[in-house]
Amino acid sequence: VSYSYGFAGDLGGGPYDRRATLSDPTAFGKVIDVAKTRTDAASTLQQALTQWQGAGSPNALIRILDSEVYGGSLAITLPPGRRLVLEAANGVRPNLDLVGALRIVGSDPASSVTLSGLRIAGPVEVEGSFELALLHSTLIPGSGDSLRAGAGGVADLQVTAQASILGAVRLPAGIAGLTVAYGVVDGGPRAAIAAADAAGSPPGPPAVLERVTVFGAVNVDSLPLAADVLFTGTVTVQRRQEGCLRFSYVPPGSAVPRGYRCQPQLALVRQAEASGIDVLPDPSADRTRTLEALVPRFTATVYGDPGYGQLAAAGPGLRGGASDGGEMGAFHLLQQPQREAQLRELIDEYGRFGLDVGIFFVD
Repeated sequence: VSYSYGFAGDLGGGPYDRRATLSDPTAFGKVIDVAKTRTDAASTLQQALTQWQGAGSPNALIRILDSEVYGGSLAITLPPGRRLVLEAANGVRPNLDLVGALRIVGSDPASSVTLSGLRIAGPVEVEGSFELALLHSTLIPGSGDSLRAGAGGVADLQVTAQASILGAVRLPAGIAGLTVAYGVVDGGPRAAIAAADAAGSPPGPPAVLERVTVFGAVNVDSLPLAADVLFTGTVTVQRRQEGCLRFSYVPPGSAVPRGYRCQPQLALVRQAEASGIDVLPDPSADRTRTLEALVPRFTATVYGDPGYGQLAAAGPGLRGGASDGGEMGAFHLLQQPQREAQLRELIDEYGRFGLDVGIFFVD
């Protein structure tokens, strides 16, 4: 049986074209292939890790060549200064349905682990100091913490996620930082990024967010940069004297650093200027209408739905409110407002005389 899941864009673990991001095998001391249907490859990830450790844990690339389900229990201990990449081959989408957490332990900030093209059910648990990169991967939302600190704690840890979908992130403020670009962070009914769930808990890590859609509240120590981001829950930043928010949607009631052309504050200022006053009174009907019109609404908010994380029909404040006139959030990469504007220009120029021609969106 062959089947496909529909989705709006190339985010998360998927069989779309990722050739531009694949690792160069010649850059590694050891390359280990994993496939359940080939006799010349390891049949499980544990076998591949055992081969890697038996070779002295060199810089290594572990390539998964099929879209099978890989189970078991996985633990990775990084020697100082070493690099390990677990990567799905182009055109496949392996599923890691593990027993317990995928546990990664390191002791050197120069060490690194990259997870690329994977769909992982269950948490990724990190301890110590190293760099973790998530590339075109999915840590499935809704199944508890997707990324968390282990019992041994974390120190000089740097986490970078690009073109990925993450569930709840639970990391403390003391790490080097968290960077998410072109992705979704989905805490569901819980906080999306924080050190813990309990009210009054210490803040989470310093976070740099660019073109991200965040479902759930955010509680972080600092926010050095948030650009073209859609926050759906309250954002609380402890150190607000540093950092900047640009071209983002930040819900009312948030405590954040200074912002530049962020919604809904920008719309409130423009509404007040149009009314000839400095500030719209609160409460007031005009203020309420402006705020309600800018609340992000999505085609779907449940992971697995084809329209997950995609903005539904919205006003230009969100669909054209990014720094380049594009859409705020994870699906900025589709450049939909720009494509729509170009199509309208073509319709105006080449539409047959006497006909009314328009663009009609189908739900």
